[in-house]
Amino acid sequence: MDINLIEQHGFKLIEKIDDTLRTEVWKATQLELDRVVCLQILKKEAAQNPIELEHFLMIARIFAKVKSDAVAAVFDIVSTPAVHYVVMEFVDGPTVGSLVTNGRRLSEDHILQIGASLAHCLEQLWHKDHLIHRNLKGDTVLIDQRGVAKLTDFSLAVKATQDLTALDGGNIVGTPSFIAPEYAQGVHNLTTQADMYSFGALMYQLATGQAPFASLNAVDAISAQIRGQVPPPHKLNKGISIGFSWFVHRLLMKNPNNRYADWREVLQDIHLVTQGEAPTGIKTEEQFFSTINAKPLLDAMEGIEEDEEVEESSHIGHKVRVKSSVQHLTQFEEEHNRDIRRSANQFAAFMIVLLLVWFLGFFWYRGVWEPEQQRISKAMALKKDVVVDSPSMVVVTKGPSSNNGGEARTEGGEGVTKQPSVTPPVPRPPTPEPEPKHEVKPEPKPEVTPVVAPIEPPVQEPVEMPDSLRQALVAAAKSGDLSALKIAFENDESKFKKREKMRIILRRAPDFATLIGQAMESKKDQPISFLWRGKSRIVVPRDISSLSVTLEANGRRQEINFSDLTPDEMVSLITKPQMDAEALSYCLLLFKSTQKSEISDYARRCPPFQDILVEAAKE
Repeated sequence: MDINLIEQHGFKLIEKIDDTLRTEVWKATQLELDRVVCLQILKKEAAQNPIELEHFLMIARIFAKVKSDAVAAVFDIVSTPAVHYVVMEFVDGPTVGSLVTNGRRLSEDHILQIGASLAHCLEQLWHKDHLIHRNLKGDTVLIDQRGVAKLTDFSLAVKATQDLTALDGGNIVGTPSFIAPEYAQGVHNLTTQADMYSFGALMYQLATGQAPFASLNAVDAISAQIRGQVPPPHKLNKGISIGFSWFVHRLLMKNPNNRYADWREVLQDIHLVTQGEAPTGIKTEEQFFSTINAKPLLDAMEGIEEDEEVEESSHIGHKVRVKSSVQHLTQFEEEHNRDIRRSANQFAAFMIVLLLVWFLGFFWYRGVWEPEQQRISKAMALKKDVVVDSPSMVVVTKGPSSNNGGEARTEGGEGVTKQPSVTPPVPRPPTPEPEPKHEVKPEPKPEVTPVVAPIEPPVQEPVEMPDSLRQALVAAAKSGDLSALKIAFENDESKFKKREKMRIILRRAPDFATLIGQAMESKKDQPISFLWRGKSRIVVPRDISSLSVTLEANGRRQEINFSDLTPDEMVSLITKPQMDAEALSYCLLLFKSTQKSEISDYARRCPPFQDILVEAAKE
């Protein structure tokens, strides 16, 4: 940046205030008007990009038209072939984030006052130009000498119609604690609901002293924005009401469609909470999943008792209508409980009917169908022809005209047996008796006296690995080649105590592509940090195969072949191993990378090869 050129335009630079992705922010004196101003200066590399230059000037013109005390006024826009900057109001005051450091807290009234002012401004930006601020946080909102909160930065602002992929180069930009979940998942077209999420994170920061997930690193914080939760503000600050926690709960819902429809609804709930009433945005069903954990809020609803009188609230220090608030909260609770009971009763009735049908079917099968089948089987068996092979028994069957009424008498046996009438048996030809066979007696075998071999003591395998094999394995490990390590091991047939364990680990050890594929499957559709061409990027794995992975950033996808990655890029994608076989392959990859110093840490997770890996890393 050419400071002399800017000073030639009538400004004297005092100090640099901020250094953003595309701009430098300076405090300066405008000499002609003798006033302190703020200069947003577009960086030279950004100014050389026509898309970024056009975007910078367009956003500056939109902010210049905003009529609100909640945004720093734009005095002038300067664009020359050599330099481009915006002259803005200098807000001489602290950031709202600095007001809640070191355990200090703002009152709920003060927080809602700041929130109402910002909501009015954001509503104007959205309804007039569909502008999304995208950088709302404690450090970009300042308090002026009158106590008015003002937005002072627009370096990341975009229109809803803009594709973030082309503008941000496929990267996720912003502060992780304030990024909306849909942006963290790679959505490349945002709406004002993304600003509502950042607004809710700011309200949470002012109420508790810390933004959501501020204690996590950047990658973990972005992942937590998608699925993580934090306790409601009133659990961390006794001066915050439950109504305020419900208000923030609605702002921080994971699904943007579940947040407020527009900023007018936000302002309406700010007014209700200020009056001590419950906000309209209470949603207790499971589909309204929020970054704020709803369980303490529901527990608090169950513990509230009605009070007929208007009393002084110890939470927010002004008059509240306790009865109306409780009735409003209880209404949601009762409706929710009725839905749960109705669903439970319907399920119980269905199970009872199903059980009755099963019992009826079982008893019909055992008591009706099965006996009937047995009776039919017996009847069919009695109707078959009777064949008697024994010469001592003769069966005489009489038909229906017999004096015995169809009884059958058996001679040669004891007593008389009554049987139903059957067809007279058809005589069978006598079966020829087989000719007697002459038995051949085997010749006796000579007795053999068994010879008992002397018992030899078991051979004791040596405990230590032979030095020749050890040296071969160390050399193979230094190359980082898994195949070379396997060949060196199999070529030596010497026996020692750990040989079988080492052989099993080598057989199970995956190659580098398999390690990457396993890691990508475990992190699919989640943001991860990826070292690509020397720069760390936040990407989301999408389509994964055995040889490649498709990574997405801001809606733009790119297929990466595992074979094209450098060892350092592979290491950035692989999940840190826990099992012995994976740890062995990971250590071999570290030998090829610039992170060789980490080998000893992961070698401990593969004890049979630990000494080999550590010795190879030292040489």
